[in-house]
Amino acid sequence: EDMVAVISILFNILEQGKKKGVFIEVAPFLIHMMIMGTILFYTKGTPIKDKQEWLPAEIKARDKKMKGKLGEEVSKLVLKAIKR
Repeated sequence: EDMVAVISILFNILEQGKKKGVFIEVAPFLIHMMIMGTILFYTKGTPIKDKQEWLPAEIKARDKKMKGKLGEEVSKLVLKAIKR
């Protein structure tokens, strides 16, 4: 039920944006999976990534700056994907 409610809200947002000419037509469940998948993979993968010695320090430093802003970063990526 919770997932249905979330996807319904997302569907309504996407539909309103499409009617206003702001968003392109997209599959709501795909957008939901983009959001949730990105957040889940990032948060679960970060401890593994941080242990990788071969990763340049600049990459690790940039990721550390982003913590706390993950939702904002994901929303920017999603909006770039769906904006007209």
